[in-house]
Amino acid sequence: MSNNPNEPPVMPGSLPLIGHALYLLGDSSQLWDIVKDVSYKCLAKGGVVAATIGPRTVYIVTDPDDALTVVNNCLQKDRFYDFAKPWLGEGLVTGDLSIWRNHRRLLNPAFSQVVLDSFIGVFNSQSRRLVEALDKEIAKGPFDHWVYTRHNALETICLTALGVDFTEKAVLNSEYVKAAEVIFNVIVERFQKFWLHSKLLFKWSSLRKKQDALLKILHNLSITVLEKRKTDYLKNMETCKNDKTGD
Repeated sequence: MSNNPNEPPVMPGSLPLIGHALYLLGDSSQLWDIVKDVSYKCLAKGGVVAATIGPRTVYIVTDPDDALTVVNNCLQKDRFYDFAKPWLGEGLVTGDLSIWRNHRRLLNPAFSQVVLDSFIGVFNSQSRRLVEALDKEIAKGPFDHWVYTRHNALETICLTALGVDFTEKAVLNSEYVKAAEVIFNVIVERFQKFWLHSKLLFKWSSLRKKQDALLKILHNLSITVLEKRKTDYLKNMETCKNDKTGD
């Protein structure tokens, strides 16, 4: 670790060679407890601390002003984002800085207020669908809302950003939602098991096989959407051509 006085304080608990990597181990509940514990320790030391995962140094930031400074100036993604690239590819979430800048500029018009206002009808109808789905849980006590909201969110994304309607295709909808949830867990599990940060070790792991099976399901929906949009586009082109011919 650097002795530079400008470096933030080092989080206690580092071990030789692996640093603070043992903090990552455990199930999701244990990870959440560790995140809270580290956050409190970070706040106690001024809002920024340094930690190590093997040979790598990472910085933990909890102060909101410091976090804003970081996100506005450190635009290049960390290599941990590579864990999600087999699923998300080189896009806004995972892409290198040069790719991110181009994609961000191209997508800006898609999030204008005029475009968002055009989807008010979709937002209203999807909100009503969600309320109807939640109606069965009335007076039954606590329940997992994620079961309902994840389906509704996927349907809304398909109807707006993707321009396709999967609201009545329950099998495809359910299969995709489940696969998306599980692959998030796969990415988190790989992050926690620091030895799987190595591409070589991950390649031969059972977790890689699980990821590949999930990717087939997830990419199948992407292909389905692209094929449908292509078909619709060609139909519209043919209709326009016939209309001009008829004139």
